[in-house]
Amino acid sequence: MKSYLRYHFISILSVLAILFFGSLAAQTADLTVPDNCKKTLTTVAWMPADAAEANPQQLSIWYDFARDPYTKAVHVNASEHLLRKAVRYYWMVVLNDKVGTFKIAYSKLADSYIRLNEPDSALLAVYTGLAHFEDYQTLNYYGAQVHQAKGDDACAAAHYRIMLATKGKKDPDRITYLGILAKLYEQMDDERAIEAQQEVVELDPGNPEAGAYLARLMEKFGLDPMDALRASFKGDTTHVGNAKRYGKAAYEAGYYKQALQAYRAALLQSKGDVESLNYMARSYEGLNQLNNSKKAYKTLLGVDPQNQNALCALASLEGRQGNFVSAFNYLNKAKRIKADYGLIYMVTGEVYEQSVTQCSNERSKQGFSYDDKLMYELARKAYRRAAQDPSYAMSANRRYEQLEPFVRTKEDMHMHSNRSKINTKCYQWVSQVSVL
Repeated sequence: MKSYLRYHFISILSVLAILFFGSLAAQTADLTVPDNCKKTLTTVAWMPADAAEANPQQLSIWYDFARDPYTKAVHVNASEHLLRKAVRYYWMVVLNDKVGTFKIAYSKLADSYIRLNEPDSALLAVYTGLAHFEDYQTLNYYGAQVHQAKGDDACAAAHYRIMLATKGKKDPDRITYLGILAKLYEQMDDERAIEAQQEVVELDPGNPEAGAYLARLMEKFGLDPMDALRASFKGDTTHVGNAKRYGKAAYEAGYYKQALQAYRAALLQSKGDVESLNYMARSYEGLNQLNNSKKAYKTLLGVDPQNQNALCALASLEGRQGNFVSAFNYLNKAKRIKADYGLIYMVTGEVYEQSVTQCSNERSKQGFSYDDKLMYELARKAYRRAAQDPSYAMSANRRYEQLEPFVRTKEDMHMHSNRSKINTKCYQWVSQVSVL
C-alpha cells in the first residue's frame, strides 16, 4: 500500500508538472491556447486512494470498472454516484497508462466532470490529456464547451481554432465551428468575427440568416455591409427578411434601382407588405419617377387607408408636380385621421413654398411679390402649427425662422393697404382648398 501511495504521489506531481511547466507537446499547444486558460487548474477534485500494480491487464480492468458505471450514468440516469465511481477508475487508468492505450479515458473523465457540473475538474482532465495528446480533438471540443459555458470566450475561441485546423472545407462541422467562433469573436469585440462569418457564407451561400448576420457584424465594426446583404439576397431572393434588409441598405446608400429590385422580390412573397411598398415609393421618388412613386403610395393606402405618412407623402409629391388642390385633399384626409400630427403641417408649409417657387419661376420679373410673401406667411403659420408636435418641433421652428426674411414688411403692408387677401392668378387654387 505504501509503495502504491508513493507511486501515486509521484504520478500526481507529474500531472501537475506537465500542466504548469509543460512537456514539449504542452508547450506546442500553448502556442494557441492562452496560458491563463489553464492557470485556474490548481487541484484535482478527486484522486484515487487504493492501489494495485499497474500493468496492461490491470489497466484494462480499471477501464472496464470505469466504463460500466459511466455507460449506465449516461444512458440510464445521470447518477452522481455512478459518475463518481467512473471518475475514480478513469483517473487510475490515465495516471498509470504510460503508452497511451487508453487515451479515450481522458475524454470520458472530462465528460463525467461536465455531467457532474465541475467545470474546473473537467478542464484539468482536458489539459492533462492534451499535454500527452495535443491533437486529440475530443478534448479540444470539451475544452471549448466548458470555457464557453464559463464565459471564457478567448479560451473557447482558441480551442475552436485548433479544431478548425483539422476540418476540411467539406466537413459539416466546419460551418458549425466557424459560426460559433464568429459569435465568440463578436462578444470579444474582435473583428475576426467578420472573417469567420464570411467563410460561413461562402460555405453555405443559400443560408439567408448567415448573410444577414455577416451584414450586422460588418455594420458593428464600421464596414460597409452592402456586399454581404447583396450576396445574401441573391442567394435566396424568396427570403423576405433578406430582401428587405438589402433593400433598405440600398435605399439609404442611394442605390434606388437595387432597392426597387429587392422590394419587388419581397412583395412577390409578401403581397401588401406596407414597409416594402413604402420603400418602393420612396425609391421611385429618389429616381424622380414621381408618378410611379404615387402609384406605390396609393397601393399602400389600399392596404392601410389610415396611413398618415403615405397621405402626407402623396401630398408632397402632388405639390412638387404643381397639383396643389390635390395635395391639400390628401392633407385634409390625413388631418381627419389625427389632427395633431406634425407631419401634416410640415408638408402643408412645403406645399405653400412649392407654390411660390412655381409662380415666381413663371414670372419674368425677379424678386418676390407681395402675394408671394403672403404665401410664405401661410407657410410659416403651418410650420408654427407643426412645432406643437414635439417630434417635429425642431425642424418646424428652424424652417419658420428661415422664412422670416421673406414675409411682408411694414412698408409692404403700407404700400398695399394692409391687404391680406391673395389676388395673383397663379395662387387662385388657395381659394379652392380648406386652409389648414
